[in-house]
Amino acid sequence: ADGAARDLGLFTLPLVYTNPELARAELRVFMGIQFADDRFSYAFQGHGMLDDASIHSAPSDLPLFFAWALGEYLGATGDLAFLDSEAAYWPREARAGARVIDHLTGALRHFFDVVGVGEHGLVRMGTGDWSDGIVQEAPDRELAVKKGESVPNTQMAVAVLPRIADLLEAREADLAQEIRSHVEGYRKALEKAHNDEFFYRC
Repeated sequence: ADGAARDLGLFTLPLVYTNPELARAELRVFMGIQFADDRFSYAFQGHGMLDDASIHSAPSDLPLFFAWALGEYLGATGDLAFLDSEAAYWPREARAGARVIDHLTGALRHFFDVVGVGEHGLVRMGTGDWSDGIVQEAPDRELAVKKGESVPNTQMAVAVLPRIADLLEAREADLAQEIRSHVEGYRKALEKAHNDEFFYRC
């Protein structure tokens, strides 16, 4: 088993600075486990087998890890032409001629429209955020999946998404503005997720 999709993003980050060509290849693998409906598979194994590890049919963090890794690559290398290069979905024939920009905008749409936020304005947890076991440890797993909100994912969105908005400004001004609007909402929600000493976990 090769593990979780988020690992592909984490592996990309140092490669951006040591081997940009390999970083691009890592990003293509990440995009290659993105389904045509724009969600990412949680895990992959063998030769192109995707799975949810029996626990993660709807994790909420994967679009953020993809945006972080891609934003790091684009920002550090200046290789904005990469956005217009072709990159396959899974399965490969799902969306012929898809480009990197399609993966990015689709991942953002999934994050905003499907993952969304909960009643406190924080990013919803789904079947888990970056912590694989968070909903497994909840007293009521079903309730945690349905209504749980993630402070760390919200914080990550605040850190990662402004860079993406800046990178998209020249070509996708409306989306860039939408990203910034969401980030402002996340910031306000985080102000209430603190007890003057610590941030809440969820």
